[in-house]
Amino acid sequence: MRSEGARLLGAVEGTQKDVAARVGVSQATVSSWVSGKRVPDPDQRDLLRRAFDIPLSAWPGVWNDALQRIVDKLAERDPDLLAELAEDLNSLL
Repeated sequence: MRSEGARLLGAVEGTQKDVAARVGVSQATVSSWVSGKRVPDPDQRDLLRRAFDIPLSAWPGVWNDALQRIVDKLAERDPDLLAELAEDLNSLL
């Protein structure tokens, strides 16, 4: 099933080759995004957001990526707090 990002990218004016040139990837890569076979990496999603106004949240996995970055930063700064938060979340599940 295609994501909202893939649908929005497929509706962009111009060819997939035009999109590829603006984002710095091959036409085949854009085709795989539009078909839903692949998802752009975080940097590519940001380029697509800036070039074509496709929201980051339109792509699957974005929230997981953001959450992982938050957890990584928290682990660096305060591992004890991260452990405490993990215990709290586990008790809720």
